[in-house]
Amino acid sequence: MKKLSALLVGLALVGATTHAPAVVINEFMYNTEGGNYFVELYNRSGQSVDISGWQLWKSQSEGSDWDPVAIAKMPENTFLGVDGFYLIASQDVFVIAPDLEADFTLEDPIVTGEVEGIRLTDGQGGSAMSAGNWDTVLYGPTGMAPTGAMTDDDNQQAAARVIDVTALPLPKGGTVNISEMAGAGARREADDATLGDGSDGNGADTNNSAADFWGFETGSASPSSNATPVTLSIFTAK
Repeated sequence: MKKLSALLVGLALVGATTHAPAVVINEFMYNTEGGNYFVELYNRSGQSVDISGWQLWKSQSEGSDWDPVAIAKMPENTFLGVDGFYLIASQDVFVIAPDLEADFTLEDPIVTGEVEGIRLTDGQGGSAMSAGNWDTVLYGPTGMAPTGAMTDDDNQQAAARVIDVTALPLPKGGTVNISEMAGAGARREADDATLGDGSDGNGADTNNSAADFWGFETGSASPSSNATPVTLSIFTAK
């Protein structure tokens, strides 16, 4: 019986192992005065990753499911190097060129009154995420949980796991309301095993969006790309 109990515990631990994707959604911005949007991807795997054919999805406007039509699809022969960035933007609005210019919007959850989501998938697992690489980011109003079929990568729907866009912590203290402040957005914590320590970096992924992301204020977006591998301190609209 003891051996059986130990086996069951071991299996439970295996089942609870945190999914660690090779490539994650690292930074995004949905709220600008000009209606421009971007999503920055980051390779945290330690080796080059072929992201050809990978898709970026967003939740449907009612927040109950994932949009079956991708808002962006990476072209063939697209590789993301170690610690590399891939920038998807609705327009070429930055002083750096995006790797992929796509005609898309990311909804403001305050306007829709729902939790919204962005999901990166390599197309192998589908919406059920049964296989392949995926990463999901959920963001919404204070205290609101996702509904319907929308879950995070741990299949959770708790409000505590959603980026609070009305009071998102800043690395140096305080909060920012990224629904009211055009040009503000969310950026991942550094993957240094000390979430919440104030360092502002890349790659952390606990599958808990609220724990993994900090806010950035107007004018401090820092998207990087394969095309122009330079991190900006200020973004400039054309």
